Amino acid sequence: MPYEILEKRELGTSGLLFEMVIKAPLIAQKAYAGNFILLRINETLF
Repeated sequence: MPYEILEKRELGTSGLLFEMVIKAPLIAQKAYAGNFILLRINETLF
């Protein structure tokens, strides 16, 4: 199931770290305050 990215903000100046707000209602049903998701797409960038 694809999720819609509502906001994307770069953290720092490296271009490697971003904060995203994602519309994911099924995940939100199970989450509690302070929960977050760490998503790594590719650990070897270069």
